[in-house]
Amino acid sequence: MYSPHTAGESKLGYLYQSRYALLRALRDGKKNPALSISIEKFDDVAFEQDDRPIELIQTKHHVKPGDTGDKSVDVWKTLKIWIEFIESDPNTVSNTRFVFLTTNTAAESSALSFLKPHESFRDIHKAKDYLVTAASTSENKKTETARKSFLALDDAQKLLLLASVWVFDNAQNISGVRQEIEEELFYSAPEGMIGQLTDYLEGWWFNRVIGALSGESADSIPVNSIQSKIYEIIESFKSGK
Repeated sequence: MYSPHTAGESKLGYLYQSRYALLRALRDGKKNPALSISIEKFDDVAFEQDDRPIELIQTKHHVKPGDTGDKSVDVWKTLKIWIEFIESDPNTVSNTRFVFLTTNTAAESSALSFLKPHESFRDIHKAKDYLVTAASTSENKKTETARKSFLALDDAQKLLLLASVWVFDNAQNISGVRQEIEEELFYSAPEGMIGQLTDYLEGWWFNRVIGALSGESADSIPVNSIQSKIYEIIESFKSGK
């Protein structure tokens, strides 16, 4: 049944991953300007270097609190994507970072909670055991294929995958990400024009993303092109164009 609320959440999810991709590109481009970024190519968001993905990011934007337990549809859909990616090229698992980013809070004592970056939480062995239990006991048809794929991995393969998985919960929502982009651009913008600079940059960025998704332009966007665009916008402010 069609639900305007569900449709709205879905649209927000697509906008969120595009906006989050811009934020991450602004941050990571400072450290490695040779990176490229793509959306809906390898994953929701992916960073690439030398034409190979080095980080796959699943973004989970929720308007209301949702399920982040071990039988969560979000968790199993994500694992299915990553397992299929690894199966297509087994050598990638140890060279790729898999990120699960959610605006929700990881359920306490869940697999997700044991895959967070904090040393006091992180335990891939516990995460494996929790996921095996959930995969073996869940009766959810939506996750059946993903659960079977996970159980088909041997213990070493499961641990190798989970060692590359990093969970970031309580992430900023779509409005919060906009604020973080403005913070990244703060020292680039002329006084009093941070909002305008961000508007112009986002307008250009969303058009680049549309071009990549539609096949009208390359499906990967060099992160250094973002800095070039920022300079271009700033110069236009100075010239009054």
